[in-house]
Amino acid sequence: MDKPQAEAVAQALLEPHRIAMEEARRKRTADALRVRRRRRTTWHIVIGSALGSALAVLANAHLGTGLSWGGIVGALLGWIVGRWRSRSDPG
Repeated sequence: MDKPQAEAVAQALLEPHRIAMEEARRKRTADALRVRRRRRTTWHIVIGSALGSALAVLANAHLGTGLSWGGIVGALLGWIVGRWRSRSDPG
């Protein structure tokens, strides 16, 4: 077997491994992006819940209601910000 044939055989053996490695890297990148977006939205929910609770106490309303509505508004805001920022995220 001469050198070009050996190179062709080696390339044929290594090509599926390279493709699988590239696919795994792409999947890890997409998963990391998804986790980053979820964490960003979660922080909006936490902050919204805290603000809703504070407003409920100030308005003399039920604490649970303020917590819930603040969380809902925070989730909506987090989702909107996430969609807006997704244009600038790589991947």
